[in-house]
Amino acid sequence: MWTTADGHILRLPHYGLAKIMSRLRESGLQELIANRGNGRLERKVANAIGLLAHEARRANQVSHEKSGKNYLVFAAQAHGGNYEILAQPLTQRQHAVLFIRFERDPDQANGKASKPVKSDGPTHAQKSDEVLLREARAVFFRANPRWREKKVEVYHRVPLAWRRLFPKLDPNRLSNLQAAPNSEQRRRVKRLWKAFGRRYKNLQRKPTPKEVMQYVREVDQALSSGAPSAP
Repeated sequence: MWTTADGHILRLPHYGLAKIMSRLRESGLQELIANRGNGRLERKVANAIGLLAHEARRANQVSHEKSGKNYLVFAAQAHGGNYEILAQPLTQRQHAVLFIRFERDPDQANGKASKPVKSDGPTHAQKSDEVLLREARAVFFRANPRWREKKVEVYHRVPLAWRRLFPKLDPNRLSNLQAAPNSEQRRRVKRLWKAFGRRYKNLQRKPTPKEVMQYVREVDQALSSGAPSAP
């Protein structure tokens, strides 16, 4: 049992550990346990999850398309990448860890780039903001069908204004999409990112990918306390 940076309690049930162990490469935890000496792999994995949990903050909420169950996403950064802890609510502040997802920070990535995947259509880098916004809504509502009938605006956690700093990442990946269910939250998101843009305009330089991701977490934190739960 661990307490996150914003006061949520995360528990690791046996079924959650088993699923993470079965897809260890996808979880990115191999990066964290590589130099932790000998010992049982299960214990090293649990310890690595604990390290992430202590740094994590609630960032998002997703809904399983078939079951309709809601899951919380807690975001943390470690070892040159961004981790997401998917958890099932048990009580208002306690949640069971189900899986870990990992995306490497392109600003710190090492090694040879992976071979590009061929596509018949335009890549996300070639699409206009208008097209990406329309597609973002479709992606978000497929994953969160209960939001479909609500008047919510889907926004990008990393705004499209900064997407070219992350050329290898799809801006419409589900972990980058969030819903603003009321006008005040929508205005707040816009104000926060306008302030971010002004900061670097005054500095007369563009932010680095690392600086953008740091601010994403600050915006998540600013919104999480007042963000309503999913319907």
